[in-house]
Amino acid sequence: VVRPLPAFVVGDTVMLPPCWANKDGKERVHCRHEFGVSLLGNELRVSGMPFFQQETTVGVCAEADLWMVVRYLNRKGETRRYRPPEITEIANAGISLGPPRQGLRWEQMVDALKRMALSPVPLV
Repeated sequence: VVRPLPAFVVGDTVMLPPCWANKDGKERVHCRHEFGVSLLGNELRVSGMPFFQQETTVGVCAEADLWMVVRYLNRKGETRRYRPPEITEIANAGISLGPPRQGLRWEQMVDALKRMALSPVPLV
């Protein structure tokens, strides 16, 4: 848990994504991995996608999206684990797009992923 306040508890969450079937009947879930946690000595496992609720103190929409993708890629072994404040700092460290604003532009998100040693392909 990053910020355990009564109104907002920010922590690691993994949600089971809905499964979509193609005409061939095969599932089409693209970002799903197994995660585990130990709760009072009990090992619990779930297969799903990391989820982070956007809010205004720790992360707005773009930072939440970045955290979810990077947490998934961390679990797959493709990058180290980043915490939400680190992602916000990295995302705001590179490209300056004028006066401060709420959220990030796609260029800042691509730059942040590159700064985390990933290879994003922007589809704009």
